Amino acid sequence: MLDRLNQLWQLLLRDVREAFLAMGDQRAVEIRERVARSSTWLCSRNDLIANGSVVLAAVAVSLTGTLWPDVIVGLAIAALFLHSAWRIGREAIAAWHEAGAARQETPRPDSNVGASACCGSTSCCDD
Repeated sequence: MLDRLNQLWQLLLRDVREAFLAMGDQRAVEIRERVARSSTWLCSRNDLIANGSVVLAAVAVSLTGTLWPDVIVGLAIAALFLHSAWRIGREAIAAWHEAGAARQETPRPDSNVGASACCGSTSCCDD
């Protein structure tokens, strides 16, 4: 099961990479950087919140003598990370679709221009 999930993940990454490479323009770089910036911000924010919460939970556990503060903080951290992962996933999928749409909008060589005008091969100019 884990191997199948890994294969699907690699396929998704390959498709995203190919979409960005096919675009080959500044727009692809901007899309990738926007998603990366958002992901970096969310991960950094989550780390700060999680680390501070763990320290506060440790203080609360030592003051109350019960483990409930630790459990509550652990569940809150898990919820925070799941929410952020969901958000990053949605942004990545939207970027993937945006890259695919831009790929379809990429101008193709004019069919009235002979193959010798671009690369000399007729196979890339056939529809």
